[in-house]
Amino acid sequence: MRLDGQVEQVIELIAESLQNNGSGTEWLIGGSCGLLLQEVGLTRQPRDIDLYTDEQKADLLYSRLEKYALDRLELSTTDMYSSRLARFLIQGMPVELVSGFQIKQADSIYKVNVAALLPYSPEVRLGGQVVRLMPLAHELVFNVLRHREDRYESIAARMRLFPDLFYPALGAIVKENHLDRSVLNRLHELTGESWIR
Repeated sequence: MRLDGQVEQVIELIAESLQNNGSGTEWLIGGSCGLLLQEVGLTRQPRDIDLYTDEQKADLLYSRLEKYALDRLELSTTDMYSSRLARFLIQGMPVELVSGFQIKQADSIYKVNVAALLPYSPEVRLGGQVVRLMPLAHELVFNVLRHREDRYESIAARMRLFPDLFYPALGAIVKENHLDRSVLNRLHELTGESWIR
């Protein structure tokens, strides 16, 4: 399945708006949009667009999209997730700006560091804009932590086709975060590589 053309147009508009901050590389497209743009097999089109950034960039990016905002950047916490989050509506498409994203599950803590992921983030051209995507390694860890087998199986299948391309990012995430043995064992099962150091 390819990403719907109308969704691509919204992402292109977002990219055009965010270029005004002097750099187009301080945010990443994640979630279903990022997966489809990296040819991961999904069964339905995205219901929203997820933009990830680091905490220190969030206010600037928010200001560039403020005319579309439904709310302010606010801390959002649950038992599992923590982030500063803002919601937008752009050409009828819900958009979320997620900054400082952290996931806690059992004994695992995963802090999403966009700056550290940038060297591993693929680029795609949508119309006249180049956008960068959240590495599949992030999507794999994220979905293993939240037990989304329907997602992580498809992501891992794509990664296994090009291990030299995708596995370095996974190694970096494992090194920089605390993932418990059950998560590392599942990553081993999915990738065929041992991530226990």
